[in-house]
Amino acid sequence: MEEVDFDVLIVGAGPAGCSTAISLADTGLRIALIDKATFPREKVCGDGLTIDSINQLKKLSPRLAENIHHFEKKITATGCVITSTKGYRSFFNIPEIQRPYIIQRIYFDNELLNECKNYHNIRVFENTRLSKISISDQQVSLETSGGHFSGKILVGADGVNSLIAKFINPDKPKETLYGVSVRAYFSNVQDDDYQNVIEIHYLKSLIPGYFWIFHMHNNLRNVGLGIDERMMKKNGLNLSEVFHDIINNHPRFKDRFKNATMQGDLKAHRISAFNRYRHIYGNRVLLAGDAANLLNPLSGEGVGNALRSGRFAAEHIKKCFAANDFSKDFNRNYYKKIKRTMFPELTRHGLLAILNKKEWLSNYALKHNSLLNRFIRALVK
Repeated sequence: MEEVDFDVLIVGAGPAGCSTAISLADTGLRIALIDKATFPREKVCGDGLTIDSINQLKKLSPRLAENIHHFEKKITATGCVITSTKGYRSFFNIPEIQRPYIIQRIYFDNELLNECKNYHNIRVFENTRLSKISISDQQVSLETSGGHFSGKILVGADGVNSLIAKFINPDKPKETLYGVSVRAYFSNVQDDDYQNVIEIHYLKSLIPGYFWIFHMHNNLRNVGLGIDERMMKKNGLNLSEVFHDIINNHPRFKDRFKNATMQGDLKAHRISAFNRYRHIYGNRVLLAGDAANLLNPLSGEGVGNALRSGRFAAEHIKKCFAANDFSKDFNRNYYKKIKRTMFPELTRHGLLAILNKKEWLSNYALKHNSLLNRFIRALVK
């Protein structure tokens, strides 16, 4: 590829990167959206799209929101089943206006990227791996497997292992709280009493994490578990072994998976939870989504905040061009916006996540449904 000059460079074409690009589509700015993968590509997660994520889509692009709403390979979850370590069990009916979608990320992220391709000023570069970043007072320069890119401002939307985040703060890995999850798809899982639900199961071997079964389109189930990385290392857990032990031997699940068939392989993913991280901006640089540690520390959900932070990044970029100011001092205003609008709720969920580490509390909550309902609302919001 020849050297190409753009106004805005966005690395990462997931929800945060696409949200930034789409939110800038009406400006006429020349936008490069760069990703190391070729889409459609798989993304390891629970595949839940909360009502917050759905509302963010509506703000981002009504056309995109309608496409997702009518997408055939999804379901709308009508309720949540939750069990505690002692086996207490409850069902919570999700009000219709709060019902999430369950849709595989391979489809959802591809729909996002296809929306970006509708705009003449957004150029998408797939299969393009970032190798070097240079930032001067005049511009940003990127060396990639696809050639050289230059622009006025850079958005790091390149996920939990963001190279751009490490560029502006080499200590980021030390300052981040990590979780680890594994996930597989199964067909023919035997359901207990409910269809089209989200199942959250607290098991003694996973505290403070949990085991999940998300009901999906066409008799498919997203089955996985997540846990704090520090606890995993402290207890010497092999998550693959833990996962297979649960589905093969745990009394709650072994009969349900007796005739089930795994579709594909068990896959792992590292996540970066919210911890009030502030180094999300620099000279000519903004971070969004998982690269900015904006994942919900209670539920592990990150799509809604990725979409929201992408919109906020675009709003700030418009101000940068209006003021012709891309400096670190000016970009601090982006952090202030994120802190003011997103930190309060994330902090509350962080406190709930701390309480969630107490095994006795989940058992107590399941015996007192008023507490349980509040907790589940926080999970599905």
